[in-house]
Amino acid sequence: MNCVLRSFSKALNRTPFDIENELMVISKDYRKEKVFDKYLSKNSFTIINTYNGKNLLDTNLVGTNIAYAKDKSWYHLVCVIDNCVYDKASLEELSNMRIIKIYRLK
Repeated sequence: MNCVLRSFSKALNRTPFDIENELMVISKDYRKEKVFDKYLSKNSFTIINTYNGKNLLDTNLVGTNIAYAKDKSWYHLVCVIDNCVYDKASLEELSNMRIIKIYRLK
């Protein structure tokens, strides 16, 4: 399972299968930023850009969030709920991730 399905599934409390089917309606190539922007907007998420460039693990994200971040050439989506990171990557692997944008559930 990829990070798109894993993070969206956790944040929305839905199965990865359901998330994938809904994303496929928008685009078969749902790993593109414009596709998950559209999907998350339809699911009551708003984009917050004030965290751009900050270290993922140094932020205090309250509520239900999906962080879009990168480390060198690794782009990644991570679910963060009340400052708790839900991801299969270790905290060490995420330690250099810089935030591109935050999607916050309204």
